[in-house]
Amino acid sequence: MKKKIISLTLIIIFLFTFAVTAETLTKEKILIQLKKISQISDDKDRLLAYDTFIKNLALQDDSLKGKGKWISHSKTDPLTDKQIIIFKLVDENPNILSKKTLFIRYQNGQTQLFISWNEYLGDNLLVKYRFDKETVEQRNWLLSADGTATFYPGNPIEFINKIMKAIQQLPTRSR
Repeated sequence: MKKKIISLTLIIIFLFTFAVTAETLTKEKILIQLKKISQISDDKDRLLAYDTFIKNLALQDDSLKGKGKWISHSKTDPLTDKQIIIFKLVDENPNILSKKTLFIRYQNGQTQLFISWNEYLGDNLLVKYRFDKETVEQRNWLLSADGTATFYPGNPIEFINKIMKAIQQLPTRSR
């Protein structure tokens, strides 16, 4: 169901919430470094390289204010001893009763992007989304086992890159 892909999840989200650093790295310079890091084949070495790179950027929580309220969490899978990294962005619209949440998860060498709609979806899997002033795109996403979330069916890294470049994102479901 899901394709194996090289994960840039950890760094891409930091780029999405990009803050100016003391060294003032450009987005292009960061992407070049990330591409180099992504080519490291050993999972532990690649994660160490990502962690080191982030520390070198000297990102502080205060510097991320106003850049999106991403919440990150990482843990080690007790069965495989592999790292699981999760980022989430909760809808901040006060007029919505059930909060929607965008998740990006890196687990077992795969990156997944999904939206938890916090309500039963039935067979309605059509997700419409728009970045900035581009035309509205729509696509059937894959349904979660509990029927309350949809998984992006394409290459999540490409979608994350679109998120990273956009100023505003607007995902909705057809009703």
